[in-house]
Amino acid sequence: MFVTASGRRSVRFRPLEVPDVWPAAAVIVSLGLLLVAGGGPLRSALATFALGTAGVIGALWLRGAVARHRARRRAEANQAALIAGAASRLRTAIGDHELAVALDVLTGGPLGPPRSVAAIAREVAAHTRSTGVPVALAVDDDATVAGLDGAIRALVRRAAAQGAVGVAVTTGRVEVRDEGSAAVAGFDGELAGGLARRAGAEVHVFEGLAVLELPARRAG
Repeated sequence: MFVTASGRRSVRFRPLEVPDVWPAAAVIVSLGLLLVAGGGPLRSALATFALGTAGVIGALWLRGAVARHRARRRAEANQAALIAGAASRLRTAIGDHELAVALDVLTGGPLGPPRSVAAIAREVAAHTRSTGVPVALAVDDDATVAGLDGAIRALVRRAAAQGAVGVAVTTGRVEVRDEGSAAVAGFDGELAGGLARRAGAEVHVFEGLAVLELPARRAG
């Protein structure tokens, strides 16, 4: 239905916005007229009004309960589909094995044995080059740390999505540069940050640069 007035914009009333109010109001008004007239199917007009009103309220409650149940089922189905889609994209992006290892570490699992950061960087660089993305790697210093494999892989993968990658392993940090201008971390940046914190390190993401600060070396 459209309602128009001079100098005013047309307004459209959607029946679905008030699906039960108008019919219910019509029934209650009809019962009220029966009450005023003193008649009705029952012996007492008041009883007719009371039972009729109770029936309308019960029907509205039942309809609302059914609608809420259906809406909850739809929301659950949408949530399940969203989770399944996200899991599928994660498997495609990083693979089942790496995803399983990352989730295990993030939920308190073992970090694994300490490894050379330079060796991890070389492995990740070689794998990234095999996908057709050029990677320039420079190693000025090295450290042996547990649990940073996934963080370094995630940072290089994030940079590789922007184009060529530059990786520098230096004293106390790993720098990963890209040719893009992404200022937000994205999933790989967040994953790297979580894995790094679990290993006692920190990740800082800037425009075109991500820095992995290694845990402080223990004296002696």
